[in-house]
Amino acid sequence: MQTFVKTDSREELKTRSLDTLQDLAKVKGIKKEGKGWAKCCPPNGNKDNIIDAICAQAAPRRCNHSININAIGRANSGRLASVFSSDIADAVLLAKCNAGDFDDFHDLQKRVFGIGDKKIQDLKEAGFRVEKRQQVAMGDEEPIEDLRAGVKCKTDQVWRSTKYTCKYTLLKKKEVEKNKPEVDHCWEIQVLKYAYSCALHGYRETRSASEALKNIINSELNLNVTTHEVNQAKKGPFMQVVNLYKKRGGYEGGPTLEDMNCVPRQLVDEGHWARIKGAMVESYEAMEQQTDDLRDDAQKLLAKRVIEHVHRMMDQMGIADQ
Repeated sequence: MQTFVKTDSREELKTRSLDTLQDLAKVKGIKKEGKGWAKCCPPNGNKDNIIDAICAQAAPRRCNHSININAIGRANSGRLASVFSSDIADAVLLAKCNAGDFDDFHDLQKRVFGIGDKKIQDLKEAGFRVEKRQQVAMGDEEPIEDLRAGVKCKTDQVWRSTKYTCKYTLLKKKEVEKNKPEVDHCWEIQVLKYAYSCALHGYRETRSASEALKNIINSELNLNVTTHEVNQAKKGPFMQVVNLYKKRGGYEGGPTLEDMNCVPRQLVDEGHWARIKGAMVESYEAMEQQTDDLRDDAQKLLAKRVIEHVHRMMDQMGIADQ
């Protein structure tokens, strides 16, 4: 690795090779170990982004680092709320989610009520900027929120909801408990995460919206207590189809699960697969109803986007075919 004494001007940096710039970013602590270039030098971690990060570190400023308002999500919205009220900060995220990235600070003022010239100046001094981002293919982004929640504690609640009968096998509680019982998401978390990623499609959600979605996904209406053997056999087909969708760049026009020939024969022969699909349709309808019952606009908007993608994926995978 080369030794760098000072930071050159932007023009000089542009003449450097990508490898040289990456070395410089590592020396200056811009590139953090264990984190990708896109995270350390947003938005894409390419040569121009690395140069921007190096120049930004060298420039005198009053804040620790610059944040693009168009890239703000639940994880870092607290800093935005420190300039505005939390209500206006959420309004900014909602406006971006509804109509896309802001073009500039003037567009931000125009689309969000309550932001005057002084607030814009405060944003700039606090290190915020507005830069429109490149759009990404659906499903390429990793969601910033882990949708999974601990559900083992809901075992009794789930049993009551299913009338003490496994939805997949029709075994009663006593029989299931003899065969390593597990609480399973009817709609696998990996499938829901993919739908979530498609719903975001380059944008970010509000803090309360992600929590509301998480509550819906982990409610007893999307859970079932089944045997370890059936639970593990059920996961495989959905992991395969999600991986295929990611490779294809989307789920539309993809094969059904049966077309992929990935459903374990035992599940089909014993009738479990048909009941699994039926349970997923019921869970979808329950999640759709829970979404309709949400009163907060930001929460409902995100949940509806996710549920719409779940509906399309359900058709694409052949889940609704009985």
